[in-house]
Amino acid sequence: MTDMGMVMPEGKEMPGMKVAMDKNMKAGGKMAGMEMNHNSHEGHDTGKMPAPAQHDMQKMAGMEHGAIPGSVPVRHGPDMHGSGNQSIPQVTSARLDDPGIGLGGSGRRVLVYTDLKALEPFYDTRQPQREIEIHLTGHMERFMWSLDGKKYSQAHELVRFRLGERLRWTFVNDTMMEHTMHLHGMFMQLENGLGDLLPSKHTVLVKPAERVSVAITPIERGPWAFHCHLAMHMGAGMFRVVLVRSFRPAR
Repeated sequence: MTDMGMVMPEGKEMPGMKVAMDKNMKAGGKMAGMEMNHNSHEGHDTGKMPAPAQHDMQKMAGMEHGAIPGSVPVRHGPDMHGSGNQSIPQVTSARLDDPGIGLGGSGRRVLVYTDLKALEPFYDTRQPQREIEIHLTGHMERFMWSLDGKKYSQAHELVRFRLGERLRWTFVNDTMMEHTMHLHGMFMQLENGLGDLLPSKHTVLVKPAERVSVAITPIERGPWAFHCHLAMHMGAGMFRVVLVRSFRPAR
């Protein structure tokens, strides 16, 4: 249920979810709670959210130092990301302490992201001044992989960073597969709740229906690759170019 984004904010399954799923699966229907988007076209999405779904993202100004962004489940917005995206979770949340399916409850200790800690603070410990969000999308039946519903050949806009800024980049996984998101040219500080001792990483694993936030300080100008490190997904279109430039305010 968690991997499909069907967990309520209280951490419980939605009422009647298991019964509805059993009935639908036996009947060959779609899974309850997952809005399938097989026949969507631009401007007309067949999948609809069951209720107004606004981004209740935590406001940066009110976020405590050491808090984990997304620790409170966030409803998915109304954007279905077009025909290149098969489904969306109802809610996404940070699951940095989740060892993954089949790895927990065995009595063995499993290394998770909340265990990682830097030996000393990163040189830039400012709170993020700006926040951007990108959705990891795909269509498993058609084997299409994309970001924000567009594969690389369809994406004409660059992801723009400002040289020297401190920003938060949030990865939201709308798919039913894990993705290892890799950024060239700079490190990402994984926001795992450890204050000034956030671990620096260049690749971050994002579980299904998870949202993971990283803090970034771009220090090198130029274009940099950002992609899923699973070669099949990258080759199928889960790739973007990040452009770091000096910021010049408009006159």
